[in-house]
Amino acid sequence: MSSRSKQQEEARAKREADEKNRQHSDKRRQRLWLLGGTALVAVVVVVALVLVSSGGKSGGGDSSKIQGATDIEAMLKGVPQQGQALGETTAAVTLVEYADLQCPFCKEFADNVLPHLVQDYVRAGKLRIVLEPLTFIGPDSERAARMSLASGQQGKLWNYSELFYRNQGEEKTGYADDAFLRSIGKAIPGLDYNKAMASMGDASITKALAGAAAEAQRAGFNSTPSFEIGLTGKAAKPLSISKLEPDQFSAEIDKLLGGK
Repeated sequence: MSSRSKQQEEARAKREADEKNRQHSDKRRQRLWLLGGTALVAVVVVVALVLVSSGGKSGGGDSSKIQGATDIEAMLKGVPQQGQALGETTAAVTLVEYADLQCPFCKEFADNVLPHLVQDYVRAGKLRIVLEPLTFIGPDSERAARMSLASGQQGKLWNYSELFYRNQGEEKTGYADDAFLRSIGKAIPGLDYNKAMASMGDASITKALAGAAAEAQRAGFNSTPSFEIGLTGKAAKPLSISKLEPDQFSAEIDKLLGGK
């Protein structure tokens, strides 16, 4: 084989390898998970009982180790929150996010996409985002979701979930203990973190988690993050994306807003 032919062959092989790696990366961009139907609800109830019995006894929590608190506070300052929803109730478009707080790809959305959506659409009163927390990875996911929902009772769910992502640990290592959850809460201005921790086992939170799982199952989602979008008050449809980048979302949002 001539030197030039060899170079061309090597270049072609490299392109094929790069494409294969890219496809693998895109495929891994959404984490597969399984919904267990009634079994999942049973697990939620069991964990709820464990949370209630523990009562947040481990104590501690050092907010000085928490990163990103100032950025998250600035991003969400002045933006209305109602439970699991971020943005004005009168927003024309609603985006529903199904996410696991331990999922690294959900963190990627939180870090790289959400700030743009908040700045360009949510603050303008055009978009409302609803978080449906899923807990497929393990107990840390369950505890993080419960603390976020409990913070939502005080209008701080998005502050908590976004700050959790900024300080996300390695999944399935048990890092989201009481001390870690409390340290996140301490870093959020205006959040009564002790009250939130005491509410983690509330029946309303157990119901919200079961509802999120049921909605994800209804939509046919088997990965996180997954999204639904539609005009507020009307049926939403799954949003198909190939990358976790702002333009993947803005294109559909603008399309829906153009029909208003």
